[in-house]
Amino acid sequence: MRTERLKALVTALDDFADGPAAADAALAGIGLGRNALTGATLRPKPGSEAAFLQDACKAVQDDRFAALAGLAYRDGTVQTGCICKYSRTLRNAINHTARFLSNLDPGLRVSLKQSGNSAALALTLPKDETAGQDRFAEFLMFSTLSRLRRIAGAAFLPLEIRFSHAAPHIAESISRQAGCAVTFGAGRCEMILAPSVLELPVPGHDPNLRAHELLQAGRPRPEASSESADLRHRVEAVLLANLPGRVVLADEVAGNLGMSRRTFARRMREQGLSYRTLLDELRCELACTYLGTGYSINEIAVFLDYADPAAFSTAFRRWTGTSPNRYRRQYRLAQA
Repeated sequence: MRTERLKALVTALDDFADGPAAADAALAGIGLGRNALTGATLRPKPGSEAAFLQDACKAVQDDRFAALAGLAYRDGTVQTGCICKYSRTLRNAINHTARFLSNLDPGLRVSLKQSGNSAALALTLPKDETAGQDRFAEFLMFSTLSRLRRIAGAAFLPLEIRFSHAAPHIAESISRQAGCAVTFGAGRCEMILAPSVLELPVPGHDPNLRAHELLQAGRPRPEASSESADLRHRVEAVLLANLPGRVVLADEVAGNLGMSRRTFARRMREQGLSYRTLLDELRCELACTYLGTGYSINEIAVFLDYADPAAFSTAFRRWTGTSPNRYRRQYRLAQA
């Protein structure tokens, strides 16, 4: 994620400065050359984007650059596309995006809280972002706005955007660009949204992805007399309600079933069930279904909450003894 954002910032700075000199100087400030941006192994260090933005604003003598680069940001990652597919509303997409961003950027926290006639989307930056913290906060907030507008397919307007730091010299200009009030020197870094915005439908939503419908429709319901089958069904229902996109941890499953962690573990053990085995079986079934319907390996990895395609492929080999691509080929031959 940092790599894609840094590349986008370099491109934005080239356009803003009408040439590469400013970006080259800012890259040198974080110990990188332009040729490093094309390397597959580039992993910018924490704080590098913040330092780059600080130097970039100095180079062009315009503190608006970070916010303007955020407003123009276009996120092309597979993860964002997948989030669109399994998010019915913008509220769903925000919650999925919050978890996704927090996983990729340790220390970055995104939260959504609704109260009365508004909702606050708050950002908390990593504590190790020391240089250029203010400019980085502006870029993250406005790039989040840009991402959400693309997900919703609508140029909605926030009620207000607030930053905890002071920057009165750019407030009026940035407010015009964003189309809403932008306040500096507020208590928190947050975007205030109308509740109606949260219910905007996501045009890219694919209802065929719903794990519950995919697997439960063809499954017989467990016999009421079978305690182990009933418990298995209840655990599966909690897992399937959160897939695709999120694997629920055992503690959360226990809470959903009204049990303590210890009681849940004991009940599972007594009935010969394993949470990990049950989760693997569900993931395997879903993976096979998604492979048969044409989704890419990258997409399926995101749907099933794997860190990357390699991790998913390793798990799939463990489950089936074959690779995802080979399974797909065999499936297509069988259907021909």
